[in-house]
Amino acid sequence: MSASRDALDPRALVRIRDLELRARTIVAGMHRGLHRSPLPGLSIEFTEYRPYAPGDDLRFLDWKRFARSDRPYVKRFEDETNLRCWFLIDASRSMEFGSEGVTKFEYARTLTATLAYLLLERHDAVGIARFAGDVERFVPARFRVRQWQHLLATLAAAPTGEATDPVRSLEHFSRLVNRRGLVVLVSDCLTDPEGLERSLGMLRGRGQDLLLLQLLDPRETALAPEDPYQVRDLETGRRIVIDPRRAAEDYRRRFEAHQQRLDELAKRLGADRFVVMTDRPLDEALAAALLARSRRLAGRVLRRERIGGSR
Repeated sequence: MSASRDALDPRALVRIRDLELRARTIVAGMHRGLHRSPLPGLSIEFTEYRPYAPGDDLRFLDWKRFARSDRPYVKRFEDETNLRCWFLIDASRSMEFGSEGVTKFEYARTLTATLAYLLLERHDAVGIARFAGDVERFVPARFRVRQWQHLLATLAAAPTGEATDPVRSLEHFSRLVNRRGLVVLVSDCLTDPEGLERSLGMLRGRGQDLLLLQLLDPRETALAPEDPYQVRDLETGRRIVIDPRRAAEDYRRRFEAHQQRLDELAKRLGADRFVVMTDRPLDEALAAALLARSRRLAGRVLRRERIGGSR
């Protein structure tokens, strides 16, 4: 691993105590590693095509349509320059877990700060809500000089240590926003999928676009084949002794079933969902998620065009 890659390793980044400096370090790494900004992938949705005009950005030229019609068209983005984005960051007890030298919450707030910085760079309105048992801190989505500092102050506060109640938290959040935009949920999503679907469904029903970033520690995806040990539920404080060699298969089956339910939930809601492991460099995780989202939005436009063309 090169020196620049070492600097972007999550364990190295958390040693930078200044959250603003962390975010700027990651953004610099992303700009070095990408040929173009991944932020178009955060636009809410492609809305239509229009004829190409001299001076238009060739990145948005639809070459397939040009090949079929011999006429150049470019894609137009809804809220391309005035995106409103709210980050919902999970500050509950389960987010305090970390086996790789970085907790899920530390990773979450670093990731959120980085995305917020990128969005504010292009003059989009950004807000944030931290939740555990309820929404505990809320900054409305705005673009102004001091917004970045307000966001950093909200992210810098330590977790409250409360248990997760996503239904109550997201119901509360839905009452705080009355304009359409992009809602990014940053959480481990280790909660009842049915309750999560009900609460996110309210936001979707109000026209919000949804992006789910599920953060997981590598130790949460499978039980290591070790001697029996005691584990503690960070949400309830309950302690149990388990034998990983006996429980590993049951744990794997339950975990995979939970992940599958989250996949199905996202599909029903028309949301994007990405799993981010906390041992992965943040610039790589962000670039991969945004690129995948951008491709899905492009596919949505292509399907819409085919449907329209079949009439």
